[in-house]
Amino acid sequence: MPTVLRVVAWAATPYTGPEMVQNSFFRKYPCHARRARDYVTEKTGAKVFNQREFSNSQPDLKMLMASSPEFDFPVEHKPDNVIPYGLIMRPVPPVAQVDPELHTWLVRGPTVFINLGTLSGTSEDQAVEMAQAIRLLLAGWREKGEGGRLQILWKPKQTLRVC
Repeated sequence: MPTVLRVVAWAATPYTGPEMVQNSFFRKYPCHARRARDYVTEKTGAKVFNQREFSNSQPDLKMLMASSPEFDFPVEHKPDNVIPYGLIMRPVPPVAQVDPELHTWLVRGPTVFINLGTLSGTSEDQAVEMAQAIRLLLAGWREKGEGGRLQILWKPKQTLRVC
């Protein structure tokens, strides 16, 4: 019998409000997800579960998680069937080679990088709230007399408005 795997992504967390509507749309029209699951099953013999099946507790089911418990969340006990494998990153050339202008900006001082993920959109209200939080962060940095110029790197993904 083939090994059964469950691949769990950050996106597997439950949503509320408007995200539920968006999420239900993607469940109904899963784009390439179904083909990808079928391909993995065909090539490996493993069954890949989707988000709906995430909440079904199955202790004999091995779960691969794209996370590192030490960084993502404090846990006192990790079940034996949960296998965190860390980040999946492609090798990339140094920033100085790819974008010298960005490299020059980055070396000016400490940088806070805000990355909400590719699945996250930002509404106007959320962007304003984030900007207010950034303002507080910068004010706190100046108040404490921390050295260097703190800079923020954030490129919010614009959420489409449905009229």
